[in-house]
Formats: sequence, structure tokens, C-alpha cells
Amino acid sequence: MFMTSRTLFLPLAAAVLTALGSAASEVQMQVERVALFKNGYACVQSRGTLQEGLRQEVRNMPLPILGTFWWQAPVPVKRLEGVRRELTIPAPAGGFEELLLANEGKYVEAELADGQVCRGVVALASAAPAAGGSFLLPNEAAVSQGKTPPLVLLKSPQGGSICLYPDSVVSLRFAEGETPAPPTRKVSLAALELTLGEAAPGAELSLSCLSQGISWLPTYSLEWGDDDQAVLTGRATVMNDLVDLEHVQLELVSGAPALGDYLVPDTLANMGDMSQLLKELGAETRGRAAAGLLTNMRSGSGAISAAAMDALLESTNRLSRAEDLFYYSIPDFSCKRGETKMRRLFALRVPYKHVYTCSVPDQRTLQSLSRRQMPLAEVYHCVRLKNEGRLPWSAGVVTCTTGGRLVARSSLPFAGSGQECLVQLSQTFDAAVSCREELVQQGTPRRRRSLAMQSDPSVYKGYLTLKNKSDKPMEVELVKAIEGTATEASDGGQLSIVPSYSGNAHSGISWKLQLAPGEEKTCDYTYLYEEN
Repeated sequence: MFMTSRTLFLPLAAAVLTALGSAASEVQMQVERVALFKNGYACVQSRGTLQEGLRQEVRNMPLPILGTFWWQAPVPVKRLEGVRRELTIPAPAGGFEELLLANEGKYVEAELADGQVCRGVVALASAAPAAGGSFLLPNEAAVSQGKTPPLVLLKSPQGGSICLYPDSVVSLRFAEGETPAPPTRKVSLAALELTLGEAAPGAELSLSCLSQGISWLPTYSLEWGDDDQAVLTGRATVMNDLVDLEHVQLELVSGAPALGDYLVPDTLANMGDMSQLLKELGAETRGRAAAGLLTNMRSGSGAISAAAMDALLESTNRLSRAEDLFYYSIPDFSCKRGETKMRRLFALRVPYKHVYTCSVPDQRTLQSLSRRQMPLAEVYHCVRLKNEGRLPWSAGVVTCTTGGRLVARSSLPFAGSGQECLVQLSQTFDAAVSCREELVQQGTPRRRRSLAMQSDPSVYKGYLTLKNKSDKPMEVELVKAIEGTATEASDGGQLSIVPSYSGNAHSGISWKLQLAPGEEKTCDYTYLYEEN
């Protein structure tokens, strides 16, 4: 994606972790472009400025998940190695425990929550007991919680020791003229060490790689009124646990890269439990991705004024497509590592209509439900949306409102350009469905047939009764599953049959019905069933 005509491929699988010499100049990389997939992978392009000298230490870069960088430099690179070194950096703002640990050997005066004042020199921090020796037991409250509270020892001026729990400290004062050291922490920094063929101070170095640790989720809000038009607003939630992003060009990709069979360990990263990593990524197989966030596949009243709708709409010229992937571009995006941010992608006026759906299971399931005295099927209130835009809608959560009131929180399935999709709102109390079946002709069970006897299945006839109990007209999409071969259906029912060579076929019949307020309608169907 970020490759150019001069881009070179550099495998790092055999890179040797070496000690970093002090003569190397530091090159701080800055991420400038990210193409982000929904499953936590990202194509990241970074750029930095080369410094004086032939040896350059490249820092602040994302780690490649495939152990590979694509790089571009204005001068030849004679050597490139992955390196790691321990650094001490400022720690995030913490409590009194971190401050005490950073100032061992200094005299402090600590005021506790109970008003007691403790004075002494910070001498020792608590640690896990070693083999042998002795240690102080925590209080009972800590034992009951299954953890040991942090403990610091203070050497008093009289020569004794005071056990100090930092959690109980409310104020801390150091000796006059004493400057407390800020808390620090040690980190293991991954970097690249370059040896250039010639010095090129001020020239640009470009690195691109495929990384993980940052992902995005699409969410939607749907507001509709009485004019058969709704406003669909798409938003992206970006979760960043990779690297600081400052004013980058962010491209949100809807689609999933098939990497499962090509994943190799990253030599620079501390992978830890490799089996756990492979387990998390193992859902992917070549040419196919698992369902869920890795893919796009599908798993009232009130009025909106025209002025209010127009105020919500914005241009969609930032949308683009490449083959089977499509993109939402967000320029000048910033997000610190550890942050989660939401951005609005688009707001579109889309046609919609209310639809009621009901799926009635096959006869075996109906019998089981009847024995347990459970309802045979539910009728759901849905809205049907049509995507009249240039790009598909990625699957995501949708919040539905009308007249300023919350109606439902549901899911928006994948919908390609020009396609329709159903958003299920809730089970309705305004419609009811019932089903009964009768045996028309008894067939001969297969175990009783002779070899010369032709197929003699039983003939069943069923009746689906649907009632509109509301005072509004209702459009209903009714589906009946059948174990057997459907032969007839009234009221324009559409048959679909999946043959089976080891038993009865699996059939489905679908109807699209219009019911007036208070109307009751019965649809009948016929099917053949091979008795066992």
C-alpha cells in the first residue's frame, strides 16, 4: 500500500539483537499514514530525518507483526539490525508509593490518614519473600483480599524502623532544600540500527510495516420521521494501543487481510506466550476469515424537518474503494497510545420503510415447542434501509431513534451499494402468528418398502394464520421452514428446496403480505415427507 518504485524488502526474521553503541545518532520516526483494518492490523508508514554520521539508531517506530519492514532511504544502507536496550524513562503520574520508591535514602515526613506523623529515611521497599529469611505479614484485610499492600520502611532518627503503608499517606514532605526525584520506570526499547554507505544529515528515511495493536469499530445512529426518509450517521471508534498518532492521514479499511498461514514471529517484539498469540490469530485461514469483527459478512412516529436533516448531511467524497476493500479517510487524525477516539464519517439521507418479519421453524421444532408450551414464533418490527451510496455499509451496532426518543439498539448488517438491509428493532405485540398441519395422505415408511416399490411419501398440508392487531397497515415478511419437499404455497409464496440424499429435503417458503388494520390472513402450503 505504501510501497514505491524504490521500496526494498528487508527480512528481519534472522536479525540478531545486539548491544547499541553510544556513537549512533538517534532518528525519531513520526507516523504519517495509517491504513487500519477492523481486526487489529494496520499498515503503518513512518518518516524521520537522518542525523550526522554513518550509524543511525531509529526509534519510536511500530513493530512489524510479520518481522518485516519496507524501507526507503536516499543513500545505500550497508547494514540494518534489530536491537533492544533498557532505558529509564519518567513514569506516569502515580501515588505516594512511586514517589517513595524513587527517593530511597532521603529523609521524609509522612502524615497518615489517622493523623499520625512518621519521620525517617526511606530505606526499603516491599518485595516478594525469597527462599528463607523472614518477612512482615500483611494485615487481615489484605489477606482476605488475596494481595499484599505496598510497604516502605523508614529508618527513624533514633535508629529504629517504621513500617509505612503508602496507601495510608495523605501528605509527604521532604527535608528543606531537598529536591525529590521524580518516579521513573525501566522499559525495553526496540529499535533499528542502520549503517549508511555515506552520511546524509537532513535526508528523509521512510519505514512501512504491518503492525497490530490498533483497531476500529463502525457504529451508526438512525433517525427517522414520517416522510419515508431517515438519516443514517456513521461513526468510527478507534482504539489505539500501538503508538502515538499525531496529525496522521488515517484510512479506515472495511475488510480483513488473510494472514493466518503467513504469520511469522516478530524478532523485535517480546512476544511472550507465542501459543496464545497464535490462538488469537488462528481463526484466520487462507482465503477466508472468521466471522465477527474480522469481516463484513452478515452474521414509531415522529417527524424530522427538512432543515434539520440537511444540517446533518455532509459530503461523502472522502470515501473510496480498492478492489474488495473500501476506505473512510480521516485527515489530520491524532490519538495517543492508550486512548480511544470517535470520529463521524458521514451522514446520509436514506429511504426506509417499516417491515414485520416472522420465521416459523420446521414441524419437528414446532412439536418440541408445543410440548414445552412455548410460543412457536415471534414477530419482529424492523426497518428496511436501502443503500443508495457508492460504497457498502460495514456491519456495526446502530442506535435507532424517532421523534427524539430511543427506539432500539440493534445491529446494521453489511449492505452493498444498491442493496437493502433489515434492522431489527424489537418483538412486536401488534401481530400474532399460529400454525397447524394435517395429514392428507399417509405414505409407506421406507423400512416397509420393497425394492420394486416406488417412493411413496406422505402428503401434509399446513396453515399459517397471521393477525394484525394494530390500527395501522402492516407489511409482513413470513418464512416457514419445512423438513420435506414443499410442493405448493398460496398467496404467492416462494419455494426454495435444498435436496438431501440421506433423507428428507430442507424446504423454505417465504411470503410478502399486506395486512390492513385488524385483518387476519391464512396462508396454506403442501409438502411431501418421507416417513422413516
